[in-house]
Amino acid sequence: MEPIDGYWPLWLLATIVGSILLWFYTNWLAALIAFVGLYGGIGAIMQSMGLNIFGVERKVAMQRVSNFHSCICCEQPVKIVSLYDKQ
Repeated sequence: MEPIDGYWPLWLLATIVGSILLWFYTNWLAALIAFVGLYGGIGAIMQSMGLNIFGVERKVAMQRVSNFHSCICCEQPVKIVSLYDKQ
């Protein structure tokens, strides 16, 4: 599993700016409630919609390569006969 960072710094900045604007027009308590609601609530909704706000984990799969040879007819394992097939 590999973590992928989200866009939470940008989301935090946007909610701080929105809360400061709300603080100028109302009081600090309404701005604080709006900040918590916007950052946590709307952020969680956007995360559930598929936007990577708070970060996700991605599964990294390494492809395996094998030199397994089988018969075309019976699918039984066979030896390498030609020198050109060896790697």
